[in-house]
Amino acid sequence: MQALIEKLKTEGQEGVQQVIQNSDYLYKSDIKWRDDIEYQEINDYEKDMIKNTIKPEVLLEREKTEEEIIVSKKREIITKAKVIALSKMDCYPLCNPSFFSKKDKKKLMDLMRDILELEEGEMTKEFNEVCIDKIFTEKADYSSFPTYSI
Repeated sequence: MQALIEKLKTEGQEGVQQVIQNSDYLYKSDIKWRDDIEYQEINDYEKDMIKNTIKPEVLLEREKTEEEIIVSKKREIITKAKVIALSKMDCYPLCNPSFFSKKDKKKLMDLMRDILELEEGEMTKEFNEVCIDKIFTEKADYSSFPTYSI
């Protein structure tokens, strides 16, 4: 490889591509993309191929076990309670309570216990109000929001 690089460096011909180490050849080359490709309707063969396939969302839902569904539902309820409790403590609802003092953590846990005793519909209503009023505001920077895989 090194010999090829040296050979290309020494040749000063116009038609020879120069190899630049640690670079992408396709980035440096002039690629002509075709713009004249017209849309074609799906044909009978393609329809026959995909007629018994399952959509990805349905497949993922089928793969979930009963235990995963229960854990996911509990996590959702606890997250809603935490957001509501943080809001009631006059904290930003997405802040990380692991940095709180012991006293504040205990207060948060007590508030969460009270909130978890609410009916699910009432909890969802309060959660939505907190989201609209404090999280999804006009000045919110959505790129800074934490994301978690469920």
